[in-house]
Amino acid sequence: MAKPGIHRRDFDPDQIRMTFGEHLEELRGRLIKSLIGILFCAGICFYFGRHLFAFIVHTVQVALISEGRPATLMAMEPTEPFIVYLKVCVICGLALAGPWVLWQLWLFVGAGLYPYEQKFVRYFAPASIVLFVTGVTFMFYFVMPVVLKFLIVFSSNIPRGDMQPTWMQEILLDLKQAPQLTTQPAPMQIPMRTENPPPATDDPEVGKRWTPGQMWFFIPEYQLRVVNQDGTIYWAPLQRLDADSAVATQYRLNDYISFVLALTLAFGIAFQMPIVVVFLVLLRIFRVQDLARARRYVLFGIVVAAAFLTPPDVISQLMLAGPMMLLFEAGLLVARIIELRRKDESV
Repeated sequence: MAKPGIHRRDFDPDQIRMTFGEHLEELRGRLIKSLIGILFCAGICFYFGRHLFAFIVHTVQVALISEGRPATLMAMEPTEPFIVYLKVCVICGLALAGPWVLWQLWLFVGAGLYPYEQKFVRYFAPASIVLFVTGVTFMFYFVMPVVLKFLIVFSSNIPRGDMQPTWMQEILLDLKQAPQLTTQPAPMQIPMRTENPPPATDDPEVGKRWTPGQMWFFIPEYQLRVVNQDGTIYWAPLQRLDADSAVATQYRLNDYISFVLALTLAFGIAFQMPIVVVFLVLLRIFRVQDLARARRYVLFGIVVAAAFLTPPDVISQLMLAGPMMLLFEAGLLVARIIELRRKDESV
């Protein structure tokens, strides 16, 4: 007996029956097209690699500057900047080709479905792509600033301990006398002015308004900049005096990029929640009423999934779990509409 709302004319055995070899051939064609799309998008990302790199590190630089920290990332290995640059270009190429790859995947899945099921692919494939892009955009523009701000402020509030050694430390470390700081004037090859450096939001025109030895406080990046004899500008990062923490917050380049890519993948996948809910209802694995009654268990599962998908901080977990729960409710709403239409067609 045909399912409600499905007519027998929708079933054509000649169209829906594919041999195992035909499935492999279909899979090979989709993989080749996906690989071509990935290579093409990776080439585009290599061309604009510097702009992509600047876009990814922009958020952490702004967050560090806002807390009076140096806005630079450390490279601990000689090849690290080049390797990270390649990683960014390749991953961004994969992300850019993501909609094309997802479309090829949906077409491969749709080739083995009944005609009445294939119409759902035409709706779900674009929806899946839009949700993935929405998740990545939400992560970059809303989650990243909040998470980085929280982590930087947390590390900045770790107090520095008393530097005075105890009597036991003096004995064990053979500290005859506490170390004293000594200061002496450093040799200067260029004249250095002693007045307070003026603040500036833009670098001056060296050689016209400024002379060698002059310096200024560059406000946007909390830097002290000075002009050399040949007109070259040198700078040193400044740190707020009240930021007296035991931890110096300066991130490693490779670690930060891995952190961003992990969050990108997590939010892109998590925003597929409505698609999963609708599929479970369409395949008659669950009814809408069953999923609605199991809402508390779903919420628990979402929190656990957010803990696995995100780095170990509470802020990013909550900012992923919240949208996932809203998307689950949106999926229930769409599934309920589909069930109502199914009942109307069966009458």
